[in-house]
Amino acid sequence: MRDDELDMWREQWLDQPAVVIDLIRRVERETAQMRMGGLTLLAPAAVATVLTVLVAMKPNTVGVLFAAGLWLFMGIWGWIAKRNMRGIWSPAAETPGAYLELSIERCRRTDRGWRIGRVLAVLITAFVLFGVYELISAAGALKTTASYLIVAAVFLWTICIVGSVLLFVQLRIARKMRTELEYLLNLQRQLNTGQQGKN
Repeated sequence: MRDDELDMWREQWLDQPAVVIDLIRRVERETAQMRMGGLTLLAPAAVATVLTVLVAMKPNTVGVLFAAGLWLFMGIWGWIAKRNMRGIWSPAAETPGAYLELSIERCRRTDRGWRIGRVLAVLITAFVLFGVYELISAAGALKTTASYLIVAAVFLWTICIVGSVLLFVQLRIARKMRTELEYLLNLQRQLNTGQQGKN
């Protein structure tokens, strides 16, 4: 670190020590959460693994396609998540401005990730429901009108639950991200105004 960067850091630190410390702690917390984010694939991977084992025990075309589709969706999900996190693991420099830029970019990426996640969730839900229907149908369990109505009711119930959870989580996260982004952008404006005033 050059002397002028160190002086700038020291001045900014002395101007707003609590804000800078909070910002650094926030970035460290977010980094730890990002590292744990990979664990979100464990539950779908467990389901896909169990399904793959069941299909391997009694192979059929529908089961193989269903298991392969689940693995494909998980691969797409993992690839998108990894791509969305590229370049936001650490600040470009050890300055309050760099930490602030990183926090702002993380807010924007989280918002973008949730928008993509909504689309993926709808596609995965539709795929799973279609796959379950095909598996039930191939097993010969759909013989009467009552069985079709039960499956339709279960599917509608599943769609309502998934939709409600997605809507609730999305609204909560979107509200939180907007508030945080407004706060961070305001903080950035104050930091820039303070630097321009000193020059």
